[in-house]
Amino acid sequence: MTDTYRSGRASFADTKDIDLFVATLERFERGEIDADTWRGFRLLNGVYGQRQLESQMLRIKAPQGILEAKQLRKLADVAEEFASGRGHVTTRQNIQMYDLKLERAEAAMHSLAEAGLTTKEACGNSIRNVTASPLAGVDPDEPFDVTPFAEAMT
Repeated sequence: MTDTYRSGRASFADTKDIDLFVATLERFERGEIDADTWRGFRLLNGVYGQRQLESQMLRIKAPQGILEAKQLRKLADVAEEFASGRGHVTTRQNIQMYDLKLERAEAAMHSLAEAGLTTKEACGNSIRNVTASPLAGVDPDEPFDVTPFAEAMT
């Protein structure tokens, strides 16, 4: 796991995942794995091909849709430096950034990991996110706060 992120919340980033992404990309570029294998792998790691051949969409996981101020600043920095300068919130409470060049994915992922953010399992055939009510933990009429359960499930 990355050791640069400090918060009361667990980091979901693991630099080993980024290393594996890079190694698998290199295997694809050398022709050691086919396009279908590469596509399945990159999707599970948050990298989705756009119709524009040179561009990728990067999906960042925001477990339970909870982001701290430091993480929001990092998302803005990554969007500015590596993508189109904008982020989109998805229906599964994740963040998408467009127009990322594949050769810049590793640097973007490392930058996100500094804030405890990951792209792993934000796309593809995976459980993309565990969500809850945006009022969980603050609604005075809720029977109980589901946040710790959603965090454990993530």
